[in-house]
Amino acid sequence: MATPARPLDAPDRASVLDTAPRQWVAGLLGRADIHIDGDRPWDMQLHDHAAPDRALSEGNLGLGEAYMAGAWDCERLDMFFDHLLHSIGKNLRDSVPDRWIDRHVFPNGDLPSIGQVGDAL
Repeated sequence: MATPARPLDAPDRASVLDTAPRQWVAGLLGRADIHIDGDRPWDMQLHDHAAPDRALSEGNLGLGEAYMAGAWDCERLDMFFDHLLHSIGKNLRDSVPDRWIDRHVFPNGDLPSIGQVGDAL
């Protein structure tokens, strides 16, 4: 029988970000001004170290499923997703597109910036 995930008592940031993929997830969230185990209402609070791994392996569905399983939460989900969605494509115009975001978040798509939407109206 599988052992259920043990909630983190007092997570040590170094232990939460102990692998390169987890550090990469923290970097993606950092672009959105979201910190893992931060103290702001939109910061992600981890209860299971595997939550970032699940988000990486399963994409945006994995992020939602990990939330529903209680692996992470945040005080204000609306603010979390506002920060996350407004960061997509931010500061990336002069750089190589992020293949993971292109593949898992917006497959074969391009999210217009607020300026582009305003210009279209």
